[in-house]
Amino acid sequence: EGSIDIAGSPMNSDGIEARGKLAFVPDTPMLFEQLTVHEHMLFIARLYGVSGVEARGDSLLEEFALADRRHATTNSLSRGMRQKVAICCAFLHDPEVLLLDEPLTGLDPLGRKRMCDAVAARAERGSAVLISSHQLEIIERLCSRFMIIHQGRTRLEGSLAEIRTGLGSF
Repeated sequence: EGSIDIAGSPMNSDGIEARGKLAFVPDTPMLFEQLTVHEHMLFIARLYGVSGVEARGDSLLEEFALADRRHATTNSLSRGMRQKVAICCAFLHDPEVLLLDEPLTGLDPLGRKRMCDAVAARAERGSAVLISSHQLEIIERLCSRFMIIHQGRTRLEGSLAEIRTGLGSF
């Protein structure tokens, strides 16, 4: 119960504006299997009113090493490549808030590095980034605040030092 605001826009009264400020990457990408990577980018650009989609899309495809797969249908891609497509689509409209659920699932070591670098760059530019993950070594490197949820309830939250101190009472 309660309410949620996304970058100052309330979901309950201004959901369209709020959703325009948010990007979500699930741990299992939900893609249209018969669309190509490029068609996905065009579709998302239209949904979010992104201008200059060709240059922006090309830049993201280069950033995530997908440029050579631009015309491939997503059903022909590996699990990791499909994850990268979902990430590119999420980043396309330059959201103020990124919600990433196990974003490194299926990525090879170079893909993981690129993803971590991309997330860090967006956070440095001012995007709020929320990551749900069991890969603690990555989370420690990327995040400045942490929350431990156990059985659906917040048990600890704070800086890494605060979390480590509180683990004894967990």
